[in-house]
Amino acid sequence: MARYRRSPRCSWCYKEGHTKNHCPEIKKAAAEGDAWAIRKVEEQKARVKNRQCSYCHERGHNKRSCPKLKADKVLYEQVVQTFHKERQEVMSEKGITVGSLVRWTNKSLQRTDRLETIAMITKIHTKTGNKDQYFRVPTWAWVNEAREHNKFSEEVMMGYNRYNNVAPNVNDDIGVSIQSMSGTGLGYWGNDATAHVELAHFIRGTVVEVVS
Repeated sequence: MARYRRSPRCSWCYKEGHTKNHCPEIKKAAAEGDAWAIRKVEEQKARVKNRQCSYCHERGHNKRSCPKLKADKVLYEQVVQTFHKERQEVMSEKGITVGSLVRWTNKSLQRTDRLETIAMITKIHTKTGNKDQYFRVPTWAWVNEAREHNKFSEEVMMGYNRYNNVAPNVNDDIGVSIQSMSGTGLGYWGNDATAHVELAHFIRGTVVEVVS
């Protein structure tokens, strides 16, 4: 259940939608020359001037109105969109889609027979979280590879890294759920009916590969 957030009510004019510090009635009175209102407006300006942003650590604004955060978010989304675009291209190229059949090879060091099982892709996960509320964003391996190949400018990568520290998204690869056609044969021990595989395993051709 979503948490209800009550709209603020001004203790000066008693209207909803703002607090006393941002009351338009006080600002209007100050513009008309009211000494008390002028003092209150100046006090608020002084507080804002001394306020320190928790994102960029500069003074004069807070995190919500931080211009650097807004700029970094644009760079962050540029990297994330590129990641998802490339992942979509890989899935299209390799035929990774719901309903595709894949061959699962159990390559656990605990086994010597390397069991192979045919399974079907049942779901592709682009989000994560208890309610799938967060987009999966570039894995650290993908980011490092992007750096090595100069896929983005240093400015873009710095902005991405800064915003990534506060973003609600999760650095997980695109996930693929598969279900055994025989009801077993998946998982570490080879006795599970379902398994969850990162897309990177398809890209590297390890563990799973599409057969039809």
